[in-house]
Amino acid sequence: NYTLTILDWSKDSKQLAMIEKISYKDKKPWLTNLVVYDFNTGTTKRLWEVREAIEYYWTKKENLPLSDYQWDIKPIGWDSLNPERLIVTAYAYTKTGAPKFLGTWSIDYKGERSQLLSLTETAFKISINGYSLRLKLTEPF
Repeated sequence: NYTLTILDWSKDSKQLAMIEKISYKDKKPWLTNLVVYDFNTGTTKRLWEVREAIEYYWTKKENLPLSDYQWDIKPIGWDSLNPERLIVTAYAYTKTGAPKFLGTWSIDYKGERSQLLSLTETAFKISINGYSLRLKLTEPF
């Protein structure tokens, strides 16, 4: 069971970022993926690499194996300073219900390079792109 929601268009309108939310019935109740559709190639790519980078960092560098916890990402949008990259935040959910912030991360739309931007800062500039439709009604409803 999953939903797909449009997040934003790239600045040049050649890629579309989407949020895929998958629900499970067993161990993990949900999983969020960042997905990019590339209009030039006609391909869709799940950017698993950012999840792998987050899990690797916390498991290997901080000795906190994320596989033991429910954690997820929250895709934010396209980086306004680097238009080929997307920004996500990550959170682990604790027994008390208060989420633990796992950092702000960045990944290019091809999934080739994930990087940690900050473990404390969440205020990064996101570009706002898209289309707006204006309808002119000729007759009242």
